[in-house]
Amino acid sequence: MLGLSLWTDYQFAFIMLFLTAAFFTASLALSWGAGSLGRHSVAASLTAVGLLPFLPPALLLGHRPGTGPIGSALGSFQRSLGDIDIYSNRPWEYLMPWSQNPLVPSAVKAYQAAHLHGSNGVEQAQVLGYTVIALALAALVWFRPRFPVVLGLVVACAGGLLALPADFHVFGQLLHGPAFLLNRVVPFIRVYARFGVLVMLGATLLAGLGFTLLEAVLRPRRQPWLLAIPFLLLRGSSTASRPPTPLRSSRRPMSTPG
Repeated sequence: MLGLSLWTDYQFAFIMLFLTAAFFTASLALSWGAGSLGRHSVAASLTAVGLLPFLPPALLLGHRPGTGPIGSALGSFQRSLGDIDIYSNRPWEYLMPWSQNPLVPSAVKAYQAAHLHGSNGVEQAQVLGYTVIALALAALVWFRPRFPVVLGLVVACAGGLLALPADFHVFGQLLHGPAFLLNRVVPFIRVYARFGVLVMLGATLLAGLGFTLLEAVLRPRRQPWLLAIPFLLLRGSSTASRPPTPLRSSRRPMSTPG
């Protein structure tokens, strides 16, 4: 998939590259040793060999289907750090509710609209949801074995770091995110907020593990009813947000004498 995305969409390939690196990092961290390092080196080499068939059409021929020559796309755009700061994610944005949810108060929606930092609602719509966060925290504490937990955590942390602005302040100190350095290597990448999909992927993986824990604790007879609760809540919220239908009179109008 990494090789195919290199030919079709270089920005998605950029994200997939770090996702692959996160997988190798998590696997190596849990099985550190001389033998494990050798096996991971072989696996990384095989991954690189699998990319080779996709490099000629992507680099030598310089063409991507549907988007035109990749050479012009890479050479004509020098993204500034200001562009990166606009199209990036702040950590608190993952904790905000989805603005299109009918249950979200209008004050919260106004706050989100006022803090888009020049971006738009599409690029900044990467929210996790409180249920996902709660299930993910449960998996971090109690789920065994640990490899899928570490994998989800590494993927989410990698995405969160890469999606940060190029420049940001922490306790009054100016810090540089990874985008500050990556901009010198790949200056044509602008929307680092898309790395937020790795945060969502890692959190979803952890939430799935947490849901597995919850399913094991609950009694089988109660599971169908608990699964129906979100749908009932959505049904109730959609009904409450629907404007009332005007009543029509069943009485016919009286005819006037001709």
